[in-house]
Amino acid sequence: MESVYRTGQREILAECFARNKEKMLTAADITEDLLKNGQRISVATIYRNLESLEKQGIIHKFMAEDGKKAMWQYVGAQSKCTEHYHLKCQGCGKVIHLECRFADDFDTHILKEHNFTMNREHTLLYGICSQCSQGV
Repeated sequence: MESVYRTGQREILAECFARNKEKMLTAADITEDLLKNGQRISVATIYRNLESLEKQGIIHKFMAEDGKKAMWQYVGAQSKCTEHYHLKCQGCGKVIHLECRFADDFDTHILKEHNFTMNREHTLLYGICSQCSQGV
């Protein structure tokens, strides 16, 4: 595992993710957030540091709905984020960590009935959260 050497730029990225804990961010989202906060980091530096933060387990990488863009979410160094599913609201971008016993039933059904083992680490389910569905 990579050492937890913290550069100034990595700290800035970590702070960006901490500000956006409930969302998954693309590189463009990160750039926009940094500019709003008066910070400028090149795209190449952002990607290099994203890879490092991912190796440290501070963020987790997902593929966007179109399968073409990567998104990252803050999970913290001690997270068990790879052990549950994630729900992503297509309205506001909020991410819900699905820690529910019924997910185990779903996994069992998929395995027994479809002979397929689910990978929770990379499974992202899309839909609309209750706030967006109520127009709040």
